[in-house]
Amino acid sequence: MKSDMENKDWLNEFPELKKVNPNNPFTVPDGYFHELSERTLSLSKLNALTINNGGFTVPQNYFDELSDNTISQITIAGALNVENTGFAVHEDYFDELAGNIQSRIAIEEAASVETTGFEIPQGYFENLQEQI
Repeated sequence: MKSDMENKDWLNEFPELKKVNPNNPFTVPDGYFHELSERTLSLSKLNALTINNGGFTVPQNYFDELSDNTISQITIAGALNVENTGFAVHEDYFDELAGNIQSRIAIEEAASVETTGFEIPQGYFENLQEQI
């Protein structure tokens, strides 16, 4: 029994595959493997020469003292009894709120009533017979 690689009949079934180059499309530059060890060693030496700034630094005992510092800040804030958050309303604000909203709605509805431009004078229909 022939393997699929030997039996090329499937190429006839799929004509698009005939257009594909059967050679290996992947290439390696000349001398790649001969120079690989030298390049690897030079890169490792180059990395050793770079200056390490240390990046971000954390003060000594920072994490040991963090919980104590947080608790002390909370205690100080509680001792100062800071209640002024910058938001304040007058004493009866919520008692008057419903009435204020209703009056504003009534004013807006009255202001939005459109007139058609036609008005009937007072007593027009009562005096109509006399005017005819």
